[in-house]
Amino acid sequence: MPAARLRCSAILLLAAALAGCASIQPARMALPEGLAAGSDQLQVHGVGGGTRGQISVEGRELRYERSASRLSLFDDLYSSERSALAFSWGADTASCKLRQRDSQINVVAIPLKPWTLNCGLPGGATLTVVEASKGPRTLQRERRGELRQGEQRWTLRSVHKLEGSDWPVAEPIGYVLEDQGRAVAAVETNGGDLRLFLPRDTAARAAAAPALLAVALLWSPQ
Repeated sequence: MPAARLRCSAILLLAAALAGCASIQPARMALPEGLAAGSDQLQVHGVGGGTRGQISVEGRELRYERSASRLSLFDDLYSSERSALAFSWGADTASCKLRQRDSQINVVAIPLKPWTLNCGLPGGATLTVVEASKGPRTLQRERRGELRQGEQRWTLRSVHKLEGSDWPVAEPIGYVLEDQGRAVAAVETNGGDLRLFLPRDTAARAAAAPALLAVALLWSPQ
């Protein structure tokens, strides 16, 4: 085969390989039954890896600043983690703080202060989330919490299952909000962009959106 044809074939093969890589999508979070059909799905672009950024959600500009730090002493015999997040969403503001302290013995982390997130959100809403580790830090790190606004309460839980897989992943790939056990909203954090599933009820939507954005934008030092 002539050299020119060989070069042409190699270029075509390379282009096909690159196109295949570009078409590969990140694994999707497994959604609770009925949530996709009963909610509005929004794709949120532009969430980078820096300490500050700006994104657009439902036509509103959200500006955020965040930080994370981890202090480790004596080969992880003692470690402390901290994160902070603040964002403005139009005239509304929100702030979150994360704290955790551990003592590490071999591969087992003994929590001195559990992973705890506290947020003050727009409209006087509050969000508290706690991690319930099931032993070593290499295992699933399940997080559960409560969103409160006035007399209304929603339960927040982390999601660890991927579509089409029976095996859970260790770190959360998203979060679901539930109203008396029924999933009403969610955020998927797996991949470069965020996917929001927001309720069509106006009051629930106003509370769910900033709460889900808070857990999605927060940095958690490892």
